[in-house]
Formats: sequence, C-alpha cells, structure tokens
Amino acid sequence: MCHQNIQDHLNELNTHLSGRPISPAFAERFRFLWDSLDSGVDFSGRSVGAPYYVTDMGVRLFDDPRLFYDAHLKLANTEAIPRSALKDFIHKSKLDILKHRIDAAILFFGDYETVIDAIRERSSEILGSGDYELLIYCGVVTGACGDVKAIEFFDEAECVAHNPTNAYAAAHRSAAFEIKKLSASNKALQRLNIAGERYVCSNNFRQILDQALMYNLMALGYLKLGDPRSVEFMVKACECLESSSVCREDFDLDTWSMAGRYRSQIAINQAQLRVASSKPLDALKILKDNIRFIYEESYEYFPEALAEYCYVMYLNEEYDAVLDIGPDAFWRFQQIGSLSAMKSVREIMAACHFKLGSEGKAERVVEVFERDPLGLEGIYGLI
Repeated sequence: MCHQNIQDHLNELNTHLSGRPISPAFAERFRFLWDSLDSGVDFSGRSVGAPYYVTDMGVRLFDDPRLFYDAHLKLANTEAIPRSALKDFIHKSKLDILKHRIDAAILFFGDYETVIDAIRERSSEILGSGDYELLIYCGVVTGACGDVKAIEFFDEAECVAHNPTNAYAAAHRSAAFEIKKLSASNKALQRLNIAGERYVCSNNFRQILDQALMYNLMALGYLKLGDPRSVEFMVKACECLESSSVCREDFDLDTWSMAGRYRSQIAINQAQLRVASSKPLDALKILKDNIRFIYEESYEYFPEALAEYCYVMYLNEEYDAVLDIGPDAFWRFQQIGSLSAMKSVREIMAACHFKLGSEGKAERVVEVFERDPLGLEGIYGLI
C-alpha cells in the first residue's frame, strides 16, 4: 500500500515524541496527515495552526512546514521519511483524494520538491481531471518553486471554475506568479485587467473582495515597475474593503474572517509603503488602526498584525514599547507553530535589547532561538 510507509513513520514519530515537549500545533497537523490516509475522511475545518499553504494567493514557498517537521524529528531523534516513500504517497494516490494528500504532505513535511516530482509525472491526468481544487493546489506547489507549469494548472482551473470568484482566484495566482517568480509585471497587469473585466464587478460583497485583491496585486505589479501608480491602487484596494456596502450580515463567518485578513494585509502593505517613503509615524497609525480592526473582526490573524506593529515601532526607535508588546506576539505565534514569525519577533527583540545597551539579553535571545526554533523554551530560555 502506498501509504504504509507514511503510517509507519507517523507511528514512530508518535512513539518517540511521547512525553516530550512539542509544539501545540503538532497534534492537528499530525491528525490531518493521518486522516489523509483514509479516503473517506471529511477534511473540512482546521485552525490557523494548520495553514492552507497550497491555496496561497501569493504563490509563496513557505519554509515553516519543513522547519517545523525537522524540529520535531530532532526532538524525536529519528530520521526523516525517505523521499521515495513520500513521492509514492502522492504518485500512487487515487485521483479523487490526490488533492487532500498533496495538502497534507506540504502541511506536515514541507517537501515541495518531492511533491512536485510526483505532480509532474501525473500532470496530464491532473490537467484533465476537471477538479478545480486539485488544479489550484498543483499550481501553487509548482509555482512556489518557480516552475512555469504552474500557469497551465492555473489556466485550466480558471476554465473549469464554477463561479466568477473562483475563476478570478485562478487568474490572480497566475498574475502573482508572473510578478514574483518571472519578473513579468507588465504581462501580469494585462492578465489582471482582463480578469477584472471578465469576473470582477462591485455589486456584491464577494466581488468587492475580489476587486480589493486585484487592486492590491496591481499595486505590487506597478511597484515592481517603479510606477507611482502603485500608491493609487493600494488606496483603491483599501477603499473597496472600507466601503459602506460591505456589511457583516451579508456573509458567513469564514468569508467575513477572510475579508478581515485581506484588509489587514492591505493595511500592512500600505504601512510598508509608508516606511519605504521614510514615513514611519504614518505607518504606525495605519498599523495601530489595523490592530483594533483585526482584534474585533478576524481575531485568528491578530498575531500577524501585532508583529508588524512591533517591527515598525522598532524602526521608529520605540524599543521599550517593542519589548512590552513583543512577547505577546511571540507566544501567539508559538501556539500556532509559526516558526518564521517567531524568529522575526525574537530578532526584533534582540535588536531592541542591543540598542538599549543590554547586550547580554540580546545574546541570550539569539542563543535560545538558534537552538529552539519551536519556542518551547520561551524568549529567554528556561530558568
């Protein structure tokens, strides 16, 4: 059976980690991979501790799942799953559960390259599947590693999409790939304009959300070209989500939370533009307002908003304030297994200690995060 090696590996990990301190997010990720071994399992419902890396709108490659897995291998004093076993797990999966196994494999192992190897060997079958989610997952995974095959997957997903929002989301990912991986901003902007005309209008909330995403990505495209219109489109994106036509009562909880997360990301992008323009005070105001909003409307993404606020406070030389707020952001990230974000917060705090003349504390923070990426010892280590 193609999943027997995965099952044996999970059993070994579980045995060796028994009684040891582990990340609070490990159990959920473990369960999701275990459940993917069973084709009859319902895969809906998971927390921010088990992110959907394979649906990323920015087509980013995330180091966190691999680092998370490696850190638990070290705690368990055991070897990684052989690449051949992981490839077989994907390659020999039935088509109707392939998307769940790709999702679970990236979430738990973070081995994009091995998953891509299996996807490449089944690309014709996948492209002919008519399965929108499978096509998106394969596009994101291949695109994250810079493989131009991603465009084929996204184009096909756009063709088989059952509604304008899904069709736009596929085109959006193609454009994000072109901007970020191919440095082809002009081509991406043309694609976004066409997608906007075909799929996006402002007569209901979901399409307003699509419009905000489109303007936000167009702002990035213009920024990459050095075009000052980037600021104009960033403002447009923000105005979409602040429109009086956007009412919480019109949405289900998940969609409203997603809208809140997008609004937060747009606010963060606005703040980064202000920082780049040497206007840190303006950036701080944007981020402070964003913290209040995300706390009330999309609480699961509060750590991200808090951490960005800490970073801009550091740039504004508010070192004591960072040391007050930073631990809150750190512990929230630690609970969801967000290793890169934890590391960033620790680095900012170490830099603040150094700026304040506390070199010993700065060195201690650095020593702890180098040996404890999971944050099990806290910021300053065990007493």
